[in-house]
Amino acid sequence: MDFTRKWLHTILQSSFCENLDLFPAQGHVRYDVDYTFCFGYSTVDHFLLSGTLHETCVDRVSVAHDIDNVSDHHPIFMYLSLDNKYVGVTGKVHSRDHRG
Repeated sequence: MDFTRKWLHTILQSSFCENLDLFPAQGHVRYDVDYTFCFGYSTVDHFLLSGTLHETCVDRVSVAHDIDNVSDHHPIFMYLSLDNKYVGVTGKVHSRDHRG
């Protein structure tokens, strides 16, 4: 799905993101991706970020066109500066079912 096109599924995806306070990296000022899908030269691969990550932690989003890749999609790389005041780590909770 290409966020720059106004198709029904684009509108639905945009509404989904808006309802959950998610932002595609494609709209970020440090986004430097011209295309990801080789046969349509469109951007159909994305990162979705929370509002806080989108506003404060994105250093750069780029694409690699010059790699040995067997896919028709070129990989996107996102570089973040994570500060512990914006990102928290929680402990994992494990449960086991001990019924025989």
